[in-house]
Amino acid sequence: MSKIAFAAVLLAVPLCAAAQTWKVPAESQRCPSKWGAGDERGSMNHQKPAAVLNAAKLIKSGEVIELAHVLGSQMAFSGPAASTCTPSAPS
Repeated sequence: MSKIAFAAVLLAVPLCAAAQTWKVPAESQRCPSKWGAGDERGSMNHQKPAAVLNAAKLIKSGEVIELAHVLGSQMAFSGPAASTCTPSAPS
């Protein structure tokens, strides 16, 4: 393939990719729950009472350990590059 044809192909690829469209799926099609629309437990519906009792037996103290971590813009970043791209709804 000649250099000109190769360059033309490379220039055309982004144009083709930009022409594709994506639409947000309807509310009913977004991660539907097999336990119904009002379900808030998700996979915890698989948890049986016996498993909960067994887990409760493992508790040695009443200490609560927070697992969430609040992220802020002033935090150190240790990844390969920071992204400044902000997603927006399709128009």
